[in-house]
Amino acid sequence: STSPPLLTGQMAQLAAVDRLTLEDVVGLRPGVNYRLQADGNSTSLDCFGCKITFAHYAAEAVRFALNRASFIIRDLPGDLDDAGRLTLARRLIREGLVVALSP
Repeated sequence: STSPPLLTGQMAQLAAVDRLTLEDVVGLRPGVNYRLQADGNSTSLDCFGCKITFAHYAAEAVRFALNRASFIIRDLPGDLDDAGRLTLARRLIREGLVVALSP
């Protein structure tokens, strides 16, 4: 059994999360292993020994974010407005799944 990846740099990520803008570049944290499940009402991720649940309207954006080495927050697809894109990106960072890559 292998241990989960260390959340290297997570404190710095958390400190910067509220300064993110739609133009910032983020991407999947290297070494993250997850299992994505969807039902009619929500999408959930099993990762780091936890289950993280997202509303069904965020499913497309969550899948997009977890399948890109990097992307601009503004480019998150699906039924999200700009505030929703920022909220989702911040949550993915807080959960340790995604990291901010912008300087």
